[in-house]
Amino acid sequence: MDYLPGILSGESGEVFMAFFKEHLKGLFAYARESEGFAVPRDYIQNHMVCDFAETVRWWTRNTRYTPEEISSFFFETTPLL
Repeated sequence: MDYLPGILSGESGEVFMAFFKEHLKGLFAYARESEGFAVPRDYIQNHMVCDFAETVRWWTRNTRYTPEEISSFFFETTPLL
């Protein structure tokens, strides 16, 4: 965890985030269609990928939270999982 702030704040931060988000697409490939809403699966997947990646970025600036707390924040705000 100690190395992430440096990676994300450096010149290569956006490159890292692009690769990270590409990897996350595979992890969130199972994203289901939202029931009762006209939201395409690829939109849901994109939303989850961006939410998770930005949660990691946010956490690097707010390190007083534990991994368990961060996980809880993510799952509380991402009800589609």
